[in-house]
Parts: sequence; structure tokens; C-alpha cells
Amino acid sequence: MDILIQAGQLILSLSILIVLHEFGHYLPARAFKTRVEKFYLFFDYKFSIFKKKIKDTEWGIGWIPLGGYVKISGMIDESMDKEQMAQEPQPWEFRTKPAWQRLIIMIGGIVVNLIVGFVIYAMVLAIWGREYLPADKIVNGYSIAPEFKHYGFEDGDKVLSLDGEVVKESNNINKFILLRGVQDVEVEHPSGEIETIKLSEDVEYEMFQTGAMSMFSPRTHAVIDSIYEASPAETAGFQKGDQIVGLNGAKLEFWDEFSNGLRDYQKREWKVVYEKDGRIDSTFSSIDSIMMGGLARTNGLDTEDRLISINDTELVSWDQMLSTVHNLRNVDVDIKRGDKLISMNVTPNNRGLLGVGLSDKEIKDLVATEEYSIGAAIASGFKLAYWTLHDYAAQLKFVFTKKGASSMGGFGAFGKLFEPEWNWHTFWLNTALISIILAFMNFLPIPALDGGHIMFLLYEMITGRKPNEKVLEYAQLVGLILILGLVLYANGNDIYKAFTE
Repeated sequence: MDILIQAGQLILSLSILIVLHEFGHYLPARAFKTRVEKFYLFFDYKFSIFKKKIKDTEWGIGWIPLGGYVKISGMIDESMDKEQMAQEPQPWEFRTKPAWQRLIIMIGGIVVNLIVGFVIYAMVLAIWGREYLPADKIVNGYSIAPEFKHYGFEDGDKVLSLDGEVVKESNNINKFILLRGVQDVEVEHPSGEIETIKLSEDVEYEMFQTGAMSMFSPRTHAVIDSIYEASPAETAGFQKGDQIVGLNGAKLEFWDEFSNGLRDYQKREWKVVYEKDGRIDSTFSSIDSIMMGGLARTNGLDTEDRLISINDTELVSWDQMLSTVHNLRNVDVDIKRGDKLISMNVTPNNRGLLGVGLSDKEIKDLVATEEYSIGAAIASGFKLAYWTLHDYAAQLKFVFTKKGASSMGGFGAFGKLFEPEWNWHTFWLNTALISIILAFMNFLPIPALDGGHIMFLLYEMITGRKPNEKVLEYAQLVGLILILGLVLYANGNDIYKAFTE
């Protein structure tokens, strides 16, 4: 049911945006007395779900939900209508209109998507306001991604400024570093020392490749919100609402202290002493490599070798060895349940995880809402649309990396933007975001997209010569193949992730 609700929101959002985008082409075309033969939501290859002819235009809904189109007379487009283009040009056709009129017709859809994004953002701000996380409320500082600590950051750091600008909103920190070129981060360490840390010029690529996109996360206490089915936590008897307060006898307060401690414990070294070919030998390895049947593979032992001890514990039998290894992987976790303090012995899974989800109530309680008048909502809506476009364009650089290409998503990725329960607030926010994305993607100079047509029109206006129609036809065909390939690849990634993650 959750998937159906998300899919329903995505289809409604795309339908609204596609229709408005195509009206962006339709209205200027009619204003310049250019005939529009078809106006379709979705594609109608071979047949339509619905169609109705009104004057010169056939209005309809296709059966392939991959977009929509308007078919303008005398234009080389996705219909690839070569028969029409072979006839004598007519005064109502696109190809007979001045270049500046054709440019306005082609750029109309992009302009509409930008305006729609801005208008929706302004509407959302006026009705719901804007939620944000004030930086001055993060009194416990931030948990730092392990991959980011080599710069000198510490768990518990408070971020004071980015490139000299005081940080007012906590939720902007990661975005500014990844997408807006921040180089200097001023922090206050838990000791009270204030330091300005210089980041590398390619820090965004470094974090993207490691998957550490949330370098700073508000530090929270380890309160359990959910327990995964058949997980070590469920087996041990953890309950929702439990707060983890200790690990292997060491007291802790925050989740990062527990996760770091668990990670360090899982990676500690152990020593195996064994007899091989009549001589005594030993080896060190990481505790996370110990698995049933994996001892020989990880340490080069043979079936004829005799184990003598593990971590100075003398072994007499195979069962004793298995028991010893198992105990080495166990951890003692102290939890607070109401007024009680309970200690549990847990065996983390092979990834070193317990299988619990943390409560986000502590952070939600800090969220503030800024309310806007109509005038302020319009101004801030324009600003939000601009920065959404800027940040989306900035993140495309990641696509040209190996990890970025494999991270591309299709309709499944877009569907996950929406909540599993219908929420008009997030629906309109996501619709505005998708509208901005459609505007940017359509502006790219790729044949078959609006940007491809605009590119050829600008060439004509600058040189005074129209491109050869055969060139336009071949370019359109290449563009269609490229776009179809990208769509298949992106949605293939969605399917692959659904079965592997």
C-alpha cells in the first residue's frame, strides 16, 4: 500500500508538471498562429486511452507514462513525421515562422517549469512556513562521519561558521560543503578550543566516493525507536524506548560513542597460535574476519594444522575453539529501560550491527518553523527556487564519476521522495523540486530535448543559416536513442537496488 501511495503522488505530480510544461509550448505557438496538431499527456504509440479533436488540435492521454508532448506542424520532433516535412511549407507551420518566434515557442516549457517551481515554493511558504533546525539549539554538537575525521574534526564539535559566515541553520552545513564550495569550517571542539579547519578542494568528491554525504549529524542520545526483525537486538530482547548507556563496561551518553566503540571492538586484533608441520606458529587478524568456517581462509591454515590457543586461551577441542571465537564477538550492552538499568550480552551481525533504528524525536523537538507574509513568501520562494536550481546543477558533477553513474535513479528514486502516507505539504515541495529539475534537464543541449532545439535555433540566429533538415532529423533520432538509453539505465539501477539493498 505504501508503494501505491508513493506511486500515486509521483504520477499526479508528473501529470501536473507535464501538462503545464506542454502548455508552455502550446500558448506561444497559438499566439504566433502556429498550428498545434496534438496535445498529449503521456505517449500514445499505436493507441490512446482518451482523445478528442477540438478545432485543429487533438487532445488526449497516452498509455506510456514517460512524459507528454505537443505536436507542432512543420517541426522535426519526436514524432519523426518525415512525410509532412517533405511537403511545401505552409504559413501556419513552425518552420515558416521567424527564428525569434520559434525560440520563444521552444523555451516556453522551460520557463513555465521555472515559474511553476517558484510559485509552488511561494505557496508552500505562505501556507505552511518553512521548517529548519536552528544551529544554536545543537547544544551537544555534531557526530562526525568517520571518513571526515582525518581533517581534524571531533565528535561533539559545534560548527560556528562556514567560510566566515555564521551558521544559523544546522541543516545547511552538509549541503554548503558538498554543493557550494565551502573551504573553511570554524568549529568549537568539546574542549572549548576554537579552530578553523581547511578542507581540500575536492572534499565533495572525496565524501561522495566514500558515501559519507552527512559529514555532520546532530548528536543524539542512543534511544531505540525500532528493532529489525530477526536482528541481534531482537534476539537479545531489546525494546522500543530503551536507551543504550554503556558498552563493555564503559559508560556512554551519545549514539556516536556507542557506534564508534562497537566498531573499534569489532576490529580489535586477536592472536591464533597453531602447530604447522611440527613447528609452532602464530598470526594476528581482525575480529571481524572470524566466521564459521572462515578461520582457515583468513589465516592460511590447513586442515592438518592443530590449533593451540586463541588470545592466550588454551584450546582442547574444536567446540571450545568455536565457543571462544563466539565469545570474542560478543559485546555487553547496558541499557536504561524506564528506571531500570539492564545489561545484555549481544552478538552483532557480520556487519557489526545490532539491527536497531534510532528515535529522531530528540531532533524533531528542536525544529523551528518560520512563518511568512504573502510578500515575504514571494521573495523567499524566488530565492528558494534559485538555490534549488543552483544546487541541482552543482550536484550533476557527481554523475560523471563511477559511483555517480551507478547511483543514477529513475522513477523509483523519484517515488521515494514522497512519503508513504499522503502529505500535501511534502507533495507540493517535491512537485516544486521536480519542476525545477525538469526545467534544468530540458535546457541541456541534447537533441530531442527543448535544449537541443534551442541550440540549433541559436546557431541559426547567429549565423543566419538554417541547419539542414536531414541533420536535424539525424540529431533528433540520436537524441531519442540517448534519452531512451538513459531512462532504461536509470530505471534498471532502481530495479537492481531493489533486489540488492
